Amino acid sequence: MDIKRHMITDIFGLLHTITVAAVNITDRNGAIEAITLLSIVKSIIVDSRYTRKPFIDTINELSDATVEVAKRSELHTFKVIPKR
Repeated sequence: MDIKRHMITDIFGLLHTITVAAVNITDRNGAIEAITLLSIVKSIIVDSRYTRKPFIDTINELSDATVEVAKRSELHTFKVIPKR
């Protein structure tokens, strides 16, 4: 059976939470589960995979954290995504 790992780090790259889930769990649901394990979260920076409204609404219901999506400014070129 394959697994997925969902890790939450701070801005310094220090690991705060890690959850392991089966591959049939979506990335959004795995992230929500990992976030619920943390008690104090002020801001969450995610990549474009997590832009859907249900994900952001669920995070807003579970915590007071703001969700910011780090998006690529140009397609087809390699650049470091801001804030990642």
